[in-house]
Amino acid sequence: MWRDRTNLFISYRQSYSHHPAKRKPFYGGPNNGYADNAALSDESRGLMSAYDDANDGDAVIEMDVLPPRWLDIQDEVTEKLQDIAKQTKRLDQLHQKHVLPGFDDEDVKKREEREIERLTQEITRGYQSCQQAIKRIDSMLRESAQREGGTSKGEETMARNLKVSLATRVGDSSAAFRKKQSAYLKSASSPIEN
Repeated sequence: MWRDRTNLFISYRQSYSHHPAKRKPFYGGPNNGYADNAALSDESRGLMSAYDDANDGDAVIEMDVLPPRWLDIQDEVTEKLQDIAKQTKRLDQLHQKHVLPGFDDEDVKKREEREIERLTQEITRGYQSCQQAIKRIDSMLRESAQREGGTSKGEETMARNLKVSLATRVGDSSAAFRKKQSAYLKSASSPIEN
């Protein structure tokens, strides 16, 4: 059971001493729509236009420092790991279906085996692609250093931390995949041995 607390929140907000409805209006000089910066509170002052000399509503934002290009590799690896997770889920379903005893036609079993092999190879290529992407961080860092005349210690530390973080995520995912593969191979070979 949910209760609507909106009205209670609004009454609390209005009873707060800094609420604009309780504030005395600023009357000083001609009213051109802009008040003195000292008279405005942090809540009612425009974030950008309060410091704008022209007061025309336009503001210039300088974006001289963009994040390094190699940070995009984090998104790339995350995306690949998500794809690998989907493929691994599909592979788990195929593994479960394949190890079940049944009277399926041999062609059906061979088709399942080919699909399992194809998915396994795709997942393996995905992990290799992740490893190559992580290795690209070093080369991109070197290129950035050559272009800009060196890198800061902070940037090098950030790159190293990113590499360790991504390698750990890929390694954990890869270890879980290998464990599942090992369990599947054991269960697939056990009926033959009996």
